[in-house]
Amino acid sequence: MDATTSEAQSTNANSSVHVAVDRPDRQGIAEIRHIEGVYTFWDDLRRRFPNLIIDNCSSGGQRLDFEALSRTVPLWRTDWPGHPHYHSDGSQSQTHGLSWWLPVHAIGLRWPGDTYDFHSTVGAGLVGEIPGLEHKAVPAAWLKKHLAIARSIRDYYRGDYYPLTNYSLASDVWLAYQFDRPDLASGVLLAFRRETCPYPVLNVKLRGLRPGAYYRLKFSTKDPDQRHRGSALMNKGIDIRLNQPHASALVVYRRESNPRSSSR
Repeated sequence: MDATTSEAQSTNANSSVHVAVDRPDRQGIAEIRHIEGVYTFWDDLRRRFPNLIIDNCSSGGQRLDFEALSRTVPLWRTDWPGHPHYHSDGSQSQTHGLSWWLPVHAIGLRWPGDTYDFHSTVGAGLVGEIPGLEHKAVPAAWLKKHLAIARSIRDYYRGDYYPLTNYSLASDVWLAYQFDRPDLASGVLLAFRRETCPYPVLNVKLRGLRPGAYYRLKFSTKDPDQRHRGSALMNKGIDIRLNQPHASALVVYRRESNPRSSSR
């Protein structure tokens, strides 16, 4: 291979190495062939091991392309939770945006004991590095409770997705979204009153429900259960009240199979 097709420079083991393998009129073809080889490697693995799950964790979330996602699951969608300026609002916004086109993705819980952060990161999966579980400062009871919640709602994230507010990174707004499973006759919505949001109430109109059916709603807050007809939930909506900023609500709803048996 002559100098027009290949160039290599190296001084010692600690120096950087520059390799150019493409002609000027073929820029990028080597990288394309490399990526094609990665896809072939994954395809061969999945053909040999049909139940294999490949965790797509690379470059801090820069492998969220359609070809990679057709073969892998991103259980660590970004390195944002490891950033010194991490804020839970960013995780909410990622879920709000990614869920338009990516049904299964996960990210890490940054602060065990912080319900706002838990609601911001919970999804089809939940990752967490929690050292020193034997230490009294670690909220073991909180972790046990909220990991059970995460397991109970994770299947909803593979259903229909409905953003209930506009996307935003601002700290003075509410952000909310809904995941619905028609086949399970149930779903979940999450609502966040952010750090400087001055409004204690958000009205949300649910989507994808049966207008004539009744639904039972269970709140993560101290609010009592509610029962509403689907048409009312979609047209009038419900009010989510959070009296303090940096607060969140998780609401699980389920369609009643026998509405007459309910007291409300």
